[in-house]
Amino acid sequence: MRVIERPTLHSAGLQDLLIAVEHGERMVRMRNRHREQRRDGGTQRGVIVDAASVRVEVGGIERLDRGESLPTSLAYPVQTWQFGEQLTTVFLAGEVVVDYALRFKREFGASTWVCGYADDMIAYIPSRRVWEEGGYEGGSSLYEYGRPAFRWSGEVEPRIATAVRELVEHLQRVAPGQ
Repeated sequence: MRVIERPTLHSAGLQDLLIAVEHGERMVRMRNRHREQRRDGGTQRGVIVDAASVRVEVGGIERLDRGESLPTSLAYPVQTWQFGEQLTTVFLAGEVVVDYALRFKREFGASTWVCGYADDMIAYIPSRRVWEEGGYEGGSSLYEYGRPAFRWSGEVEPRIATAVRELVEHLQRVAPGQ
């Protein structure tokens, strides 16, 4: 009979990043359109297509009308686990694009597993490449996910990568060589 040792699990804990978001002119345009609709007695037809958009648009406009500002950053949880020497797991919130898995496998080895949708379903999480391309994943997906912002700032990937690197390095100090 062969005995298989159970690897020790080490967790570097959870780190909440604050990642900047961009509002652009979209919220201002929505606010102006909403004011026109109220002035017109609500007879104009809006271009609002779903409940999340209504909630964000009206909620954001109400905040602006009260003189409040919209959030300039959103919390983003990052977590890492180390299973013995066999597997490093990186848990990222939201729907991360494949560039993150490719990057962290290059940085930490082929036995690195990146798991999206962990701890929060915040929105698409673009890499710098996808952010520069724009489109849905790199552009306006925050608004579509019910977040009061237009898109992530261009620093999203480096901020996430720095947090992951810090957590993985912590794991390597806590459990060197097992």
